[in-house]
Amino acid sequence: MKKNIFLSVSLLFILLGCGYSAMYSIDKNTNFKIGSIIIEGDREINNYVTADLKRYTKLNNDKNYSIEINSIFEKNTLAKNREGNTTDFELIVNTKLKIIDNKKLINEDNELKAKEYFFSITEKSNIKKSSDQFDEIDYEMITKRNFAKSISEKIIFNLVKISRNE
Repeated sequence: MKKNIFLSVSLLFILLGCGYSAMYSIDKNTNFKIGSIIIEGDREINNYVTADLKRYTKLNNDKNYSIEINSIFEKNTLAKNREGNTTDFELIVNTKLKIIDNKKLINEDNELKAKEYFFSITEKSNIKKSSDQFDEIDYEMITKRNFAKSISEKIIFNLVKISRNE
């Protein structure tokens, strides 16, 4: 019994002292701000992504970026049974991302031009058709929310990379 308590306390101190922090969490030293977010495509996914990115619009930093997001959601049939009824689905979100640095630069033709970065993010998941339509729709909504969370984390990760390389 004492050995288990000692191991639990030791493990707790080791984990608390290791300096772990989430990879995509807001860094106190984040040196960018999202000036505007323009969205097209699937409304539900874009609303979740925008909600996640809103916290970066209130920051007051020198580097200011605008983001254009175009997401396309697809629900494809993977498998059918002998009667021709769908048994498995594949959920796919393709997101095209354009990040615009709002700091204007002068190009070779002496024109003011913003630096642009392009990314593509794809998320996939396979689901089985449920006998209960409500459960299937609910699971699809949860999957969309998870896709959006992953997409917003990847957007922030790319913004951090861009801002640190400049």
